[in-house]
Amino acid sequence: MTHIGASGSTVYNDSNNPSNTQASPVQGQTNTSFANDNAGNASYDFGFTNSPLAITLAGFGAAAQTDHVLVSWETVSEANNAGFNLYRSLSADGEYALLGFTPSASPGSTAGAAYSHQDFDVQAGQTYWYKLEDIDLNGAATMHGPVSVSFQAPTAVTLSGMEADGSQGGAAALWLAAGLLVVGGAFALYRRRGMAV
Repeated sequence: MTHIGASGSTVYNDSNNPSNTQASPVQGQTNTSFANDNAGNASYDFGFTNSPLAITLAGFGAAAQTDHVLVSWETVSEANNAGFNLYRSLSADGEYALLGFTPSASPGSTAGAAYSHQDFDVQAGQTYWYKLEDIDLNGAATMHGPVSVSFQAPTAVTLSGMEADGSQGGAAALWLAAGLLVVGGAFALYRRRGMAV
């Protein structure tokens, strides 16, 4: 679609200023030919053009990482792309908040590119929904998605403390561990000296 009186427009593709234009559609009228230099055309000029899309999207997804959600997308071509707006919501049909703008890797190029955004503002047990909006060089926007991901708390085992058992078995285990540490240290020292010679 072009703007009113856009540069390079013709009677067939521009959005002419609609002032003083009487619209009187007739039900069932199907004569939309361009015969006689557009005379008798039953259609109206809304300025639609067959221009290429800003991008061709190859993929768009979100994956939970240890401490963040990784949102990634890839394009096949970006012939008319200025960049991308990324949005997030807590439900598929909820209100989406803008996370940020990512400029095109090669604006005006037919080459594609890979992009990603790390979303660290996430909480365990929550599902997040993301939408991607590509903005073309004329400012027109196309929305993609949504995609969703459930972010879970990372699972890890941590050692919070160590206790010694007063029985002889516990003491023997401690002496054995200490002996292994001494032998291991001596072996490491021997190897280091042997390599230095």
